[in-house]
Amino acid sequence: TGEHDKGLNDYDKAIALETNNYEYYFRKYYLLRDMGRDAEAKELLSQAAQIEVKSKADKFNLAKVHFYQGLFDQAFPELSESFANGFIDAYFYIGEIYTNKKDYSTAKYYYEKYIEEGDTNTPEVYNQIASSLIKMGEYEQALPYLEAGIGYADNDSMKVLLKNEIIVYEKLGDFEDALAKIESYISAYPNDDDARREKIFVISRLNNQ
Repeated sequence: TGEHDKGLNDYDKAIALETNNYEYYFRKYYLLRDMGRDAEAKELLSQAAQIEVKSKADKFNLAKVHFYQGLFDQAFPELSESFANGFIDAYFYIGEIYTNKKDYSTAKYYYEKYIEEGDTNTPEVYNQIASSLIKMGEYEQALPYLEAGIGYADNDSMKVLLKNEIIVYEKLGDFEDALAKIESYISAYPNDDDARREKIFVISRLNNQ
């Protein structure tokens, strides 16, 4: 509902009741990042890192804390141990680490393992696979993943997926389909000025063919 301050207040109450519940910290962290309060988000992760680790689930959550802190060298072995312990979500975070290293082929491998072994249809991971393929210049291979992600997406993830789909059609030189996709996108997101500029670019390429 956009009442972020009330949300923060409720997360604070939840954390006060269960100071060792990582999920409350993560949820508050996401909200602080959305609000642009990055310094507070960073401090919150430092607090979460102090939670006493008592279980394999705690180890996985601590690995996620280290991942969000950007401590990839520390998070990587912890995440590797976590997926060995059955925490399939660890594959996604390992994929993100390889993406950060620009090793897109390995990142794609771990994203796909996350889908296969987790039996999950998260639109974000389909977008990450497609993004990896785009970086590798494998544009045609990226399309099915984008289409699959769009099929599962909610409004928040849909925007990113649709933008990447437009990029793929442009990279393929298919400006007719790119124009159709961007017009559909603008009808859904009329306030996106970047998309309107992109439409002008696509039309210019069509006119020059």
